[in-house]
Amino acid sequence: MISFVQGITLWEIFSLGERPFGDLNSYGLETVLRNPSEILSRYLPKPRQISSDEAYTHIILRCLTHNVAMRPGFRDLRGRVSNILADRTA
Repeated sequence: MISFVQGITLWEIFSLGERPFGDLNSYGLETVLRNPSEILSRYLPKPRQISSDEAYTHIILRCLTHNVAMRPGFRDLRGRVSNILADRTA
């Protein structure tokens, strides 16, 4: 399974190095990360550089889910990325 940190790294890559969680201080960030019902898309919005809603919704946000069992595996991610790339060239 992919880790939460890898999900953050994906977001950073797609956002071209923007700071994750904006201006949250360490206390605010800890509170957000400890709360499984927190909606992370509020703090990690879809980067402007991503033209595909699918890449954001089905890849990045799924990697950031609090429930480890719900995070995609690398095989699943590879398939999703391949599908997105195939749709772009079609």
